[in-house]
Amino acid sequence: MNTLAVWYKSKSENYDEKVKLDLHINLWKIRKVRKWYQWKEHDYLLDIGLMVYGIKEVEQICFYFPFKIGSFTVNDLGNILKDNHRLIGAIFNENLTYSDPNVPKQIIVSGGKYQFNIYALDDNNNRDFRLEEDFGGTVLNIPVGKLSLDSGKTFYFRFRLKGKAVEGLTKHHKSKNWFFQSALSEVETIDFRINEKRNYPDSLKEEVSKYQEFLIKKLHFLLLRDASDEFLSPHIKVSCRELEPSLWEKYVGPDHLLENIFAYHWSEKSNEDDPRISSFNTLAKVRFNKCNFKTIIAYVFALAILSITFNIV
Repeated sequence: MNTLAVWYKSKSENYDEKVKLDLHINLWKIRKVRKWYQWKEHDYLLDIGLMVYGIKEVEQICFYFPFKIGSFTVNDLGNILKDNHRLIGAIFNENLTYSDPNVPKQIIVSGGKYQFNIYALDDNNNRDFRLEEDFGGTVLNIPVGKLSLDSGKTFYFRFRLKGKAVEGLTKHHKSKNWFFQSALSEVETIDFRINEKRNYPDSLKEEVSKYQEFLIKKLHFLLLRDASDEFLSPHIKVSCRELEPSLWEKYVGPDHLLENIFAYHWSEKSNEDDPRISSFNTLAKVRFNKCNFKTIIAYVFALAILSITFNIV
């Protein structure tokens, strides 16, 4: 698959020091609260969190997705965090305090090793960001230089992509005996990459080279699945925990079911030997149960055809 990419446009061409960034990425496969006429059982959600240090040097944040405009929607998550402080503590795994900076769309977060402002992007008609179709996909631009930000602060932005395109980050595999086995289970692979330059389209590679790349210090990738799904990549060192439905229900919204969700957590940090995370990729394999109403109908129909055939013979 193609890679995601993140870079920024600087306010000053003569500023040599790279702006530091922490990346939080959540890829959800989550059950829907279905109505009787709906076939689709799950939604795929991609949440992106950007902790930008030294934002005074950033004019614009650019995030590339290998999806076409129209195949996904973008929604801000900052407002949800502002109104649900326990979620912020859960995301950063810290005992944090919160205060009002007396400016709209922001909240001050502090505690432990953290001191930053959450900024809620106005996603009404893409007021605080814009989408441009380019490089065979879409670039999401956040013009931070035009937002009301205190240049001396560290800022955190968080948003969500939802739609058919997000499901394209995974691939489904049928077994050789697919007609019998795929009724019960199916294997899904998640091939997730970010800043993998060898996968950049040539024009994207040229575009990124004109501007600045973040100095990524930390990267957290969470894969969130039903607890009944079987994680088939034991060679990958990840931690795992079960989400608390009462804590996360407002975060995912009333259209989704949060019972028995496991979060598989990849974590990378820079160090003295390697002061930046230049790229990240992982390939995980999951087997999930696939016995649903649609499958049952298909098999009942197949059995009916076999029964009729045998009766004729």
